Amino acid sequence: MTSGSTGRPLKTLKSSLAEMMWQALTLREILWHRDFRKKLAIGDFAEVGSCPCGRTLPALTRIMGRTRAMGTLPNGDQFYASFQDLLTGFDMIRQFQVVRRASEALEMKLVATRNLYPAEAERLSKILQKRFRHPFSVSFSYHDKIPRGAGGKFEDYKDETESAS
Repeated sequence: MTSGSTGRPLKTLKSSLAEMMWQALTLREILWHRDFRKKLAIGDFAEVGSCPCGRTLPALTRIMGRTRAMGTLPNGDQFYASFQDLLTGFDMIRQFQVVRRASEALEMKLVATRNLYPAEAERLSKILQKRFRHPFSVSFSYHDKIPRGAGGKFEDYKDETESAS
């Protein structure tokens, strides 16, 4: 990389601040110079509002997630399944995936250094039930690896019930 006007090489240092700035500039480019409606058409959930600077173009005020991560309760209510802090206190778990296979049942696939003790499994079941706002039956299965989907992305939550099809 060169500095442009002088042609002298630039030394770039990677830091968390530099990474954050790069992400902010990339997001700015996406929001200002591209038609974000195409992005929303592939299943993203976002709120559209007006720009606080007074421009007449629409602006994204919040990005909530994708349709594939939406949870549907047996009563039909939908919510975005967020698992960011789910494993706090469960250091033995390296990777997980929550799979809804039946109307009232969840399976939690785990890649872990050891199996959960009964008290840990009970505590994690209660956390999932609280997170889903429903008393699902929760089972655990242990795996060496949880594969990525066909598109190469990993999904924390999958709904495999007939109603999700």
